[in-house]
Amino acid sequence: MRFWQEIKRAVQPYYASSGSVLLIILLITGLLSIPPEQSENGIAAPAKHSLASIPAPLEHLAAAESPSTATPFAANPSWSQNFTIMKDGPLSSGTWGYDLGNGGPDNPGWGNDEDEYYTDDPGNARIENGQLIIEARKQSAGGFNYTSARITTVPSLNFTYGKLDIIAKLPAGVGSWPALWLLPSGTKYALTTPAAEQDPNNYLRDGEIDMLEATGSIPGQITSSAHSYTYNLRNNNERIATSNVNDDTTTFHDYELQWTPTSLVFLVDGVAYHAVNKAAADTPDAWPYNQPYYLILNIAMGGTEGGTETQQYPPYGIDDSSGPWQMAVKSINYYPYTGS
Repeated sequence: MRFWQEIKRAVQPYYASSGSVLLIILLITGLLSIPPEQSENGIAAPAKHSLASIPAPLEHLAAAESPSTATPFAANPSWSQNFTIMKDGPLSSGTWGYDLGNGGPDNPGWGNDEDEYYTDDPGNARIENGQLIIEARKQSAGGFNYTSARITTVPSLNFTYGKLDIIAKLPAGVGSWPALWLLPSGTKYALTTPAAEQDPNNYLRDGEIDMLEATGSIPGQITSSAHSYTYNLRNNNERIATSNVNDDTTTFHDYELQWTPTSLVFLVDGVAYHAVNKAAADTPDAWPYNQPYYLILNIAMGGTEGGTETQQYPPYGIDDSSGPWQMAVKSINYYPYTGS
């Protein structure tokens, strides 16, 4: 249909002039005298004709209908965890590491006043029924009233740039604070002077990438953010965005990070909702994301983000009746960055 519409549009100026019938016949004949091998589905292939014989809008349409499929990431993952085919049991120590305790005396509550004690017990992290399960429980340990797990990809995956795909279902319940996030593998920019070490933002000189966070007190909403020494919560200029995922606690969704030398893009089910881009004048204080990072998966309980509802659920802002709290993961895939 579009082909004949273009012909009609092209010959429209000749309708009122003498000899119009002959001109129309010549034009139609010229356009239809295309060898069969140059046509597809009865429509002329524009790329095989001169610009003089094709109306300009038709040529532009052909270009618009052939978008580039180039991607700066490898087609196949170089690191993969497909939990759907793994046997039930504890996590592989060759693949996964654990952060234990509650942060220690120098970092109590992991810097967020969190109320859980992280363990390496299978009750808190395990493979079960084709899923990685991270489970927080109302359970005493180490002087705290909740246990959970905070697992990392140390030593198996430390990467700079790439695409990270995680198919996960989040826990429900006020007081829970699940996260999929990345920290630097080293200290490329953080200062080691005594004065700098007293600066609570000093560690952010090496950055932090929060691929996904959610709080049980705001059901159906996820957030992503990129922290640096210049841009962070304490400076009141945090680069953060939210997305509504109404069934995030009942349905698995594909959470994705696309990381290049100049951008961080956050997606849900293939749809981007947040992008952080490097400016030409950015120093490492603003853009420290040019070094290896590792992945962390955890469920925190209470604290500055999870424990906001202390009046309704004293003393920690946690609804104990909603536990235990589980984050389930079907797969994690990392695709290396291959260039633009």
